[in-house]
Amino acid sequence: MGSPAAYNPTAALTPRQSIKDLKSALAPAKSAPTWDEVFNKWNHFVANRPKPTLIAAQTPWRELERVAKAAGIRHPGQVTRELVNRFVEGMEERGLSTETINDRLAKVRAIYKVAVGKLLLSENPAKDVIGRGKSGLDRRRKKRLPFSDADLQTIFSCSIYNDLQERSRGSLKEATYWIPLLMYYTGARTEEVAGLALEDLVRDDALDCWFLNIIDRPEPDDVDLFEDASDEDGVKGTHARTLKNAASIRRVPVARELLDLGLLRYVDWVRAQGAKALFPTLKKDFHEKLSGSFSKFFGRLKKKLGIDDERKVLYSFRHTLKDTLNRAEMPARYLKRLMGHTSGDGQITDGYGSDLPFDVLVRHFKEVKFPPIPAKPWQPGKGIVQFPHLSETTTIKRHKSARA
Repeated sequence: MGSPAAYNPTAALTPRQSIKDLKSALAPAKSAPTWDEVFNKWNHFVANRPKPTLIAAQTPWRELERVAKAAGIRHPGQVTRELVNRFVEGMEERGLSTETINDRLAKVRAIYKVAVGKLLLSENPAKDVIGRGKSGLDRRRKKRLPFSDADLQTIFSCSIYNDLQERSRGSLKEATYWIPLLMYYTGARTEEVAGLALEDLVRDDALDCWFLNIIDRPEPDDVDLFEDASDEDGVKGTHARTLKNAASIRRVPVARELLDLGLLRYVDWVRAQGAKALFPTLKKDFHEKLSGSFSKFFGRLKKKLGIDDERKVLYSFRHTLKDTLNRAEMPARYLKRLMGHTSGDGQITDGYGSDLPFDVLVRHFKEVKFPPIPAKPWQPGKGIVQFPHLSETTTIKRHKSARA
């Protein structure tokens, strides 16, 4: 009998396996990432995500979790393409719109993408799953419509804008009067207007005009306004002036009509109270938006005034201005720049070295003819808007007869 063979610690390994690999294979398996861990990885991938973005992503992620658990799947890493497709089919069966289905699928896909990129998961099961295609009717149907001339007459002759000068209850105060007017004459987004500071109203003596420095705050509805708009939102509702940089500010001329309605008097009135914000009484809502309360108020107001088309909302003022600028034949590049959309030549940087001269924008803007509205000049609020209000009865009837 020959001498015993020397001990070889790697004799039991496969040719390509090392001791390190064997130890790894024999080590206790790590627990699979939970649904919360994957979501938090996505959330922290971008610093200070706006709360509306966070909430919008949580909805489909929690829904996918429910679908998975009903199928006996406990962890997001076990989800398959088939399950994601079932998730999409479930939304279709519940009658959700094409936009909602595709948006929720995109959010799930984005969460998985970050988890895979950060090596938390190995695969993105939503990567190649197709959502829902739009029919020709869907593509032609607009989500938002501009206000008609009859709508404008109705809104700007109600008790907020006539001699009663009534205001909403709560924190809205004078924002009740000014937000719709500023949106109508500037095309600014609701949150952009709500976040204005007194210092944002500036006089340019050389051009003989006033203008507003507006911090750009894109909204999801921008997709419906311009065909080449992105569906990313970057809303940061705050009075703090933390976004003043070259890529986030545009200069918007102030229409003569706003001055005639008393904008400068209002600014002096606010400044005399020691405030710095244009609407110092506004408070952030649960979604961290200053304009949230006003958006809800306006939704109730326009219904009481007989404007019941769901496609006509506060954002419709932007569509209204776009139509007004088009009628004035403002060049598309300047129109987009004015409304806070890229001109096709890069970021919105009007006040800081833009390739579109501000004096040319002002010249085009001065040629715009705004449809006249019956609003009376501003005075500090005298009363509270009631729903419905007797003074609005004739206005409602006039609006309904105009639609007949």
